[in-house]
Amino acid sequence: MTEIRSKLKGKYYVDVGAIVLVEAQSKTDESSSQSSVADFNHATSFAGEALFLVDVLGRTLLEHIVDRLLRAEVKVASLVVHPDVAKSIPPFHDSLANLNVCVTDDPWSAVPRILDGYCNNGCDCAFVVKPTAYVEADLPDLLDFHRQAERALTRASDTEGPLDLWVMNCDPNSESFEDSLRGALLQPDFFPASYFVKQYAQRISHAQDLRRLATDAFLARCRLRPAGEQLRPGVWADQGVQLSRGARIVGPAYLGARCTIGERSVITRFSSIERDSYIDYGTVVENSSVLPNTYVGMWLDVRRSVVHGNRLLNLERGVLVEVSDPRLLHATDAAGQAKRMPAPVPTRTYESSPPRTNIVDRIRSVSTSTEFES
Repeated sequence: MTEIRSKLKGKYYVDVGAIVLVEAQSKTDESSSQSSVADFNHATSFAGEALFLVDVLGRTLLEHIVDRLLRAEVKVASLVVHPDVAKSIPPFHDSLANLNVCVTDDPWSAVPRILDGYCNNGCDCAFVVKPTAYVEADLPDLLDFHRQAERALTRASDTEGPLDLWVMNCDPNSESFEDSLRGALLQPDFFPASYFVKQYAQRISHAQDLRRLATDAFLARCRLRPAGEQLRPGVWADQGVQLSRGARIVGPAYLGARCTIGERSVITRFSSIERDSYIDYGTVVENSSVLPNTYVGMWLDVRRSVVHGNRLLNLERGVLVEVSDPRLLHATDAAGQAKRMPAPVPTRTYESSPPRTNIVDRIRSVSTSTEFES
């Protein structure tokens, strides 16, 4: 509670909890489409999973949200997940010893019970979040607004409308508690008291929103930072990255854990290559996101796109293409090993096995045939 308490010094003192709700995902028409080129309206779930479980600069949106709440040092935090989604959540980067996980068929129904437990633990109120947007609201100011409004429930909003961020009182005996909670459950646009978020907020409802969030992070428009270490100004890499001789990385760019960049390939200008992906010989990736476990073939030019497995979403033309030729695009296995066509084998490996190893020091001792630019 250091951040919240320090900013609330001299104001009403509160102990605060947090609840992150992950509901079951609705089905889309895309799975039933037989066409190899899909309309842009069907591209919201092109990665085959919920967008909040897709990596953005090394971490999923869900992990970014949980990490932000825990960094605010709330007294207690809970992740309430539908069982259909629980099995799809990838491991988090950091140990989350302070996070309680509850798996239930109806996440919203668990909220009153959790709030009651928070109340018994000394919490006055709790943040309740759904991972539909990345929001950098001023949490202490939101708490103070909630206190001054003297309401059981406060919902955050921005210029585009309501956000899935609430502050709820933890006292279930309050007269207005049941009515306010029922309104939040049954009416998506329920506004008992609206707090306007002046800071950064990016909704994640389409694949292009993932690109926008990554670009804003590169440009420091928000506080989200890539996982791993900064090798050069604007160039980040996570553990186990392999770069072949002659590969070029032109910042800003991000290389995820255990990804491989083939010989003569170029990763340039706001591109992110997520974990366990393989960019083969001579391919150029510009202003694009290559999502986890994706193989991109030789001598390709990928621009303004989001790629996952054998699917490519072009953001300029607004079309989703499913590629049947595995020599061009395909999904790698769980270990990130691509069944690639014959091509030069990477000859340099940059790896930081222990988390505390300084990856920059390791790179300085390697031949400069691999080029980093910024």
